[in-house]
Amino acid sequence: MAAVDLIKNVQVQAILGPQTSSEVVFVVDIGNKTEVPIISFSATSPSISFTKTSYFIRTTLNDNDSTQVKAIAAIIEYFGWREVVPIYEDTDYGKDMIPYLIDAIPTGVFCVFHQLMNRFAVNCTS
Repeated sequence: MAAVDLIKNVQVQAILGPQTSSEVVFVVDIGNKTEVPIISFSATSPSISFTKTSYFIRTTLNDNDSTQVKAIAAIIEYFGWREVVPIYEDTDYGKDMIPYLIDAIPTGVFCVFHQLMNRFAVNCTS
């Protein structure tokens, strides 16, 4: 693998970045193979953790997506929307955010979630 050879030959000490959780999933395997820390300032997916990937360092203020969905719920409530259609990517980041979103959406709002070609509805009135 060219990336592993480059890291070893140049003696990389750490990889700063990746910005998204999807990017971290891609890069963290290289960090584990080469024993080089991967430092992300913005990846928040709970599926990426130090216990699963010992060379991953998360530096975000919040360690999961629950804080982000509170802002989404506040926007829904502010505008008084009664139906929302979240569209999310079919990745751990996208799928793992949905339970937080369902819990955060105001009572009485009907949700139709779209994920690629799949669709499911949830009445978020619980």
